[in-house]
Amino acid sequence: MSPLGRLVEIAEEGRHLAKDRGFLTVSARGEEVGRVPLDDLGGVIATGHGTTLSLNLAAALAERGVALVLCGRNFVPTSLLWPVTGHHAQQRRMEAQIAQGGVLAKRLWAQLVAAKVRRQGWVLAQVGERTGAFARFARMVKAGDPENIEAQASRRYWPLLLGRAFRRDPDGNWPNAALN
Repeated sequence: MSPLGRLVEIAEEGRHLAKDRGFLTVSARGEEVGRVPLDDLGGVIATGHGTTLSLNLAAALAERGVALVLCGRNFVPTSLLWPVTGHHAQQRRMEAQIAQGGVLAKRLWAQLVAAKVRRQGWVLAQVGERTGAFARFARMVKAGDPENIEAQASRRYWPLLLGRAFRRDPDGNWPNAALN
């Protein structure tokens, strides 16, 4: 298991999350459908519409330093429950991240963009498309992505995946609405 703990996403609609004897329990229509030891958790993300949770669970997660992320209808995080008093190691980690400033953030962003572009190439390979440009794009990403390689790769990716006529439009209808 990761030293950070398990990340659990609750994506199904109408789930209820509660605490029972050291476990996070997941129920649907009054029947338990899953359970995870609280001490194994690193974070919980609730994206499923109609998800409810007990106060006892929220407190137990906070006591263990487990982040609880609540997402809105568009699946974008709208709230983060984080303990008021954290572990000293957690505090030092956050202070170190803040102290790093822009240079580290730009390098980390470059790693994130390169990984995203490589994964786009992998997805295209799974559907039988040519992917050489994506490996090349991933190698071209520099700190902060000043050449906007992410957008260049995206302009090639979506038409290859969803057809030449497809154009990514954040305000568009299906499938754009699902991609936002």
